[in-house]
Amino acid sequence: DDAVWECSHLGGHRFAATGVLLPWGYVYGRLTPASVADVLTEARRGRLHPDGLRGRSSSTPAGQVAELEVRRAQGLWGVGDVAPTAILQRRDRAEVTCRLPKGSEVTVTLTQVDLPDTLPASCGADPVGERRWVPQAPESHWPTPEPICT
Repeated sequence: DDAVWECSHLGGHRFAATGVLLPWGYVYGRLTPASVADVLTEARRGRLHPDGLRGRSSSTPAGQVAELEVRRAQGLWGVGDVAPTAILQRRDRAEVTCRLPKGSEVTVTLTQVDLPDTLPASCGADPVGERRWVPQAPESHWPTPEPICT
């Protein structure tokens, strides 16, 4: 229907996003017709569908990882439930503070890790190494989520 617009290219390379959820700017990867339907169903409820969600396009890579880590750990999938508010990044370490419902905050510490050079940067290119942000603390260290009225 008219809820989906088609365009030729969102930028990046062949591993780039396959969809952007407007007006919020959340980016999804590896979408299929069935997963698009799930994303739209949740979006109409003001919620994000977690499968394929890569983060908010306006955030830095560290901010995207931190926000998704908080959402997964706390089960907060409402569009406005979590937002990075401060990012302190130094070399291979980042601390990202995210706002939660009712004004509380949580800080996620991330480190960068090297991944093996198994992925080509683009079609026909030689595989290259990649660096990825990962949360430092296990999910068991997260605070208990506060009840949210819906």
